[in-house]
Amino acid sequence: MYTRLSQSGVVIAEGETTSATSYRLNIMSKKKKPQKIDQSGKPVNEEVCESLGLDDLSIPKELQAEIDNLKKIARERDEFRDSLQRLQADFDNYQKRVKRDKTCWEQYKDEDLLKGLLPAFDNLDRTTQIKCESEDAVCLKEGVDLIKREIRRVLEQQGVSGIKTLGEQFDPARHEAVEGVATDDQPAGTILEEVRSGFMLHDRVLRPAQVKVAVEPKQSSVDETKEKEA
Repeated sequence: MYTRLSQSGVVIAEGETTSATSYRLNIMSKKKKPQKIDQSGKPVNEEVCESLGLDDLSIPKELQAEIDNLKKIARERDEFRDSLQRLQADFDNYQKRVKRDKTCWEQYKDEDLLKGLLPAFDNLDRTTQIKCESEDAVCLKEGVDLIKREIRRVLEQQGVSGIKTLGEQFDPARHEAVEGVATDDQPAGTILEEVRSGFMLHDRVLRPAQVKVAVEPKQSSVDETKEKEA
């Protein structure tokens, strides 16, 4: 095995092909050049410089200051936009809340007044239940009944409605139990009698209905025993 010098002075080993020699020459001919740095201390892309015919891509200080200022303005714009979007969302929620509160106020603004009229309505109801024997008393009862129906109509216009009782299942949210009646004819918890009418104002209880509720006979006897012992 021997070596020889090529025309370029490169040592060529015996048996080395021409393509391999060319590859070695290309590798050896490429020397790493130091990377250029611009005025701001950032590395310069030499390929871009060559394509533009420039020595470097360094940016003048005045232009760099303008770029930095534009970036600052863009950040402030984004912050203002985000703040405006949050403010708009808060205002939309405020409008919805005001609308909801206004609707609620309109529905229940007369709650105390209507609640105060209920005892008078109860008295009219009791009057119409009295048995009349004379003709004058019957006429008076009919007049009272007419007034009662008119008041009920006005109450219904204001959103007042009666609470169902007879045959309904006892609901502590709408009914008030004043007595438990032992019976096997109805399931426990069934309302057997209405003592005083109850009313709703829209979806709110204006006054619970007083009722008598069916209970199991055993439970009723136990309750009576406890009352006697007390």
